[in-house]
Amino acid sequence: MTITIRQLHVDDAEACFDIEATAFPNLSGLDRSEMDDYIWLAEHFSEGCVVAEYTPDTDSESGDADEVEPVVVGFGTGIRLDFDFQNPQHNGAEILGEQWEGHDPDGRWYYGVDIAVHPDFQGQGVARQIYNARKAYVRRAKLRGIVAGGVLPGYADHRYMTPFDYVTKVVTEEIWDPTLSVQLRNGFQVWSVLHSYVMSDRQTNGVAALIVWANPDFAWWMQ
Repeated sequence: MTITIRQLHVDDAEACFDIEATAFPNLSGLDRSEMDDYIWLAEHFSEGCVVAEYTPDTDSESGDADEVEPVVVGFGTGIRLDFDFQNPQHNGAEILGEQWEGHDPDGRWYYGVDIAVHPDFQGQGVARQIYNARKAYVRRAKLRGIVAGGVLPGYADHRYMTPFDYVTKVVTEEIWDPTLSVQLRNGFQVWSVLHSYVMSDRQTNGVAALIVWANPDFAWWMQ
């Protein structure tokens, strides 16, 4: 399987929307007008947003290699900002703003907005490649690191627990969460629990984990 990571293009908007809707069926109220968000990011922050393309293997003797079109099977989007760790509670709408006012081209942190992989390609290292691309951008741009609100799809089956207890058990590997467990394996740490982060996710009451990845190259004393 050949996976290529490249920058987000305007033409990727529909594919990204379809992947998000398929990968996160818990989310309600998704509207195709949200494809405009991917277009905005492609036009204003393509260097910080990527897609994963799958190119099917071909029979070299068939002569059809040039006719195979790669397919977008995953994506990762984000913005730059200065995050207030003293007041970490927030939701996605507050961070992004109605017209993406939350994006600060000079922001010192990368804020992960969305990451999704089509279910047919999950568990094959695609998400890791997307996370690595984000980390590479952060290191090139000399940012402090990555911060994000990680949704907790597995919490839908454990709502008898408090969100804090659920996250704790995921961190200690007593419970596997399809999103947070992958993020932990990619070097993120949990900072806190976010309440009402994605209210469209009714099965989990919108809870999420605030996760952080610190740039190991960042020279803290220089800023």
